Amino acid sequence: MRTYLVNIAPLYSTDTILANGIRWRILVRQVKLTVEVDYGYDDPGYLGAYRVGRVCGVEHQKAPASVPGKPNDLPITLRLAGMIVGVVLVLATIGVACSAGQIGAGERGVVLKFGGVTSRTLNEGIYVVVPFVNSVERMSVQTDIFEAPASAASKDLQTVETTVALNYHLNPERVNDVYQTLRRDYVARIITPAVQESVKAVTATFDAEELITKRPQVKADIETALSGRLGESGVMLDTLSLTNFTFSETFANAIESKQVAA
Repeated sequence: MRTYLVNIAPLYSTDTILANGIRWRILVRQVKLTVEVDYGYDDPGYLGAYRVGRVCGVEHQKAPASVPGKPNDLPITLRLAGMIVGVVLVLATIGVACSAGQIGAGERGVVLKFGGVTSRTLNEGIYVVVPFVNSVERMSVQTDIFEAPASAASKDLQTVETTVALNYHLNPERVNDVYQTLRRDYVARIITPAVQESVKAVTATFDAEELITKRPQVKADIETALSGRLGESGVMLDTLSLTNFTFSETFANAIESKQVAA
């Protein structure tokens, strides 16, 4: 037996809050009150039906723990709605992160559509693409350096060795082609073999002695040959340098003897 204080008024039906944040629906019928109690969404309780036999006396009678269509079902609906909203917010955040970005100084952006290379190239600055459809791969177009030893045979079949150093950069207008055919592996797949082939091809047109006496021409010919080979693949040659040519010991001694005799 629990006792509650209830103010009696003329016949009416109303909702009011009596205590503990619980909504009490009071129906006044003559001297009896029927009180429906909603314990709230977070309360594991039930709907209680109370019949009041006198003004200040309230008897407690339990109702079934689960009533279809009653507020017990409401938390599930709210929980599903909250999950849907959360998923939408997560997808929206991922979409914004994937659709916007920045291309740094000395870079170009290759726009992909579902992984395939398109003809669109992004310049430096902020960009916006379609999320989940497009992605962007950054490619450096800054000047870089490459240095490697090279060995070749001269026109008179003398073995010649030298070191080639060159400055190069990707052609900004062809970064899409470079990415599609080479990705970022253009040094090993294009520059290294092109240097070796160009040195061999040019060196074979000069005698060993001419490689020394006509050094500027040898350098210019190698630069021309190398520039053409690299340009076909979207790589631009800026400058080229050659260290001193090194010959076999026998040939070096013969040159030295010739100079002494002269």
